[in-house]
Amino acid sequence: MSSYSSFLSSRPRGRQGFTIVEILIVIVVIGILAAITIVSYNGIQQRAVEVAIASDLRSGGNSVEIESAGSGNYPPSGYQPKSGPNATITYTYYAATNTYCLQATSAKNSANVYRLQGDGGMVEKAACPASLNMPVPTNLFFGQNAQNAYIEWSWPSAVTAGDYTVRLAVTCVATSATLTTREQTNVTADPGQNGPVMSVNRSALSSCTGSWRFTIVYVDPATNAQSPSTSVTS
Repeated sequence: MSSYSSFLSSRPRGRQGFTIVEILIVIVVIGILAAITIVSYNGIQQRAVEVAIASDLRSGGNSVEIESAGSGNYPPSGYQPKSGPNATITYTYYAATNTYCLQATSAKNSANVYRLQGDGGMVEKAACPASLNMPVPTNLFFGQNAQNAYIEWSWPSAVTAGDYTVRLAVTCVATSATLTTREQTNVTADPGQNGPVMSVNRSALSSCTGSWRFTIVYVDPATNAQSPSTSVTS
């Protein structure tokens, strides 16, 4: 009996629990996974807020356009469009160019400010300019060939070559989704003549099965002020 007990006591015992090193490794891995999850969640949450504010801005723009359709004129500054639950929306009218700007301040973070300039404009993360006295792109012409879709327009006589950056956005008419954007900074057209052709490879537009809307604006490179937008549909 004593010899059997001695045999049992001589057998190696199994490991009990984890070592400190193993526990530390597990804690580090959990911390890394938690950090990745938090960053991803914050990014998704911020994107959701931006989409919601853009929706509020477009709803406010629709109310301005409805008001204009009824009276024949855009409302003067001080008009209060309906604000959505995600942001407080303010309205500014620019008499010099007969256009307007809607500014949305996030309800969750007042530092997040977005704007929508005029009917058909793009939602941007920026405040509305205090004043706007810029020319408007005119006489837009749309064309296409086997490879590219392009747009051409006329410069007003007041514009000197190189005064403004030209910003182009192409959206899908059916879904309002932005398909591509471009900027041209070295504009060389003479005043009063046709502006340069801005083209887009048709492969960039292939996700849209219907018509495309080409929208251009002038942007003052010194102040980032934006002219009223002008659009043409394919």
